[in-house]
Amino acid sequence: MNTPKLRVIQSNSNGFVSQLGDLCYSGLKSFTDENPRESRLTLFILKNEDDTKDVSIFESVWSGEKNNEGQHIFVTVTTPVVVRNLNTKVHLMSSLDDKLELVDSVL
Repeated sequence: MNTPKLRVIQSNSNGFVSQLGDLCYSGLKSFTDENPRESRLTLFILKNEDDTKDVSIFESVWSGEKNNEGQHIFVTVTTPVVVRNLNTKVHLMSSLDDKLELVDSVL
């Protein structure tokens, strides 16, 4: 079975990705040395104060750079599909199946 490659980024204070060309940051590499500019489907999760989540799904690529905190900088290369104030328990450490189920329900 071939497991899909999904980049998952959770933000608590680094803004929200909602437009083509937006940047997002991750401490995780989430790309291969053989193909560092590989485009991957990305699930971006922002937790709101009321425990709902804003979610966006898009393709992203590594910019080839890191920020001052050592996080990898990814660039949004497709227009994000955005859902705000979603009642979901899915988060960065959820199972891949749960994350993919969320992606499927949004797309």
